[in-house]
Amino acid sequence: MTRHRVPVMIDVECSVHGSLAASARSDAARMVRTLARYAHEPVLHARVRLTRSANPARERPVTAQVNLDVNGRLARAQVAARTVHEAIDLVRDRIRHRLDRLGRRWEARRGGVPHAEAHQWRHGQEPAHRPGCPPRPTR
Repeated sequence: MTRHRVPVMIDVECSVHGSLAASARSDAARMVRTLARYAHEPVLHARVRLTRSANPARERPVTAQVNLDVNGRLARAQVAARTVHEAIDLVRDRIRHRLDRLGRRWEARRGGVPHAEAHQWRHGQEPAHRPGCPPRPTR
């Protein structure tokens, strides 16, 4: 996997909801900054949301969400876990997988850049000029 040669420093918008440790916010922000090195394009915006449910009956009460804007392409991951550290680890693995998939080129996964063939329209090309419909007789 290719990494940026230049160190990437991004501001991470981090929100915490529910009763979580004070260090959870800084741990999540550090995790996202570390992951930004694996992006193949610059990360323009990063948001992390950590939530602990107040419901004691939930088996996995902590939810972690990460949203990244990677040069206009969005990468998002969400997980639920028993602890905040487990949630951060799981979401880190998921978002790293998403960044890996974003890094692969669309054309490479599908066999190359599509070429225009006869009677085929592609975005960026001027549409064919067709005559309008013939007038209908009125009743």
